[in-house]
Amino acid sequence: MERKELEARFYKLISQAYDLHNPKIMSKYRHSLNVAYLMAKYAKDIGADPDLAFAIGLLHDLGRFYQITYYHTFNDQESIDHAIFGSKKIDECNLYKYFDILPLYQNIVRVAILNHNSYDILIKPITEEGLLQTKLLRDCDKLSILDQYIKVRIHDIKEKTPKEELISSTILQTMANYKLNRPENITNNLDEVCYYMSYIYDINYEVIYQEIASYISIMLDIFKKDERFDIVKIYIDSYKLERKKKLC
Repeated sequence: MERKELEARFYKLISQAYDLHNPKIMSKYRHSLNVAYLMAKYAKDIGADPDLAFAIGLLHDLGRFYQITYYHTFNDQESIDHAIFGSKKIDECNLYKYFDILPLYQNIVRVAILNHNSYDILIKPITEEGLLQTKLLRDCDKLSILDQYIKVRIHDIKEKTPKEELISSTILQTMANYKLNRPENITNNLDEVCYYMSYIYDINYEVIYQEIASYISIMLDIFKKDERFDIVKIYIDSYKLERKKKLC
């Protein structure tokens, strides 16, 4: 099935069940499309099926639409695990058929979606294609989120964060260890910024890593006159160097 037809079916699915006039619903709709096209774009670079990648990208955040409508939050800890909920809905409604996903690939879709919001890959894919798609979804989801974060929120945070606020020790230690931060450890605005910067530590594919690294450079540049981020820059630059050495 052509991607434009899949996109049209996705629009019909969402618009019939949810209010696209709600800015948060529309935001997730656009995010889903963005991830789908990123998935299809980068699938070619890593040797994955681009058509399957596109379908996975469309469906990966299906649970978010229910979450914001009925719980009024995107916080999984305060509501539902949107990946688990979305995966169940796909199974219950047999959206595989609606989106022309062959039975052979259904478990790949299911596992990729269930893993996309977890700290680590918790459900091991059983095929090479499944592993490629799972890692690709995790990377493209972060890339899309960072793009929106820089466009919509980070400048507001810079303006409104008081000078006495500090990055928490837990967040800094995690970044020093080159690890992805956990959202539950965010205690203030600066922690939030560092949380998104730590995405750089959890990117699988080099072609996407380069894109992520450019976003992190933009974020660091926004805070370049803020001494609280000097140590963060040191950690990230050190990680970049270590990653580069491993590729040589």
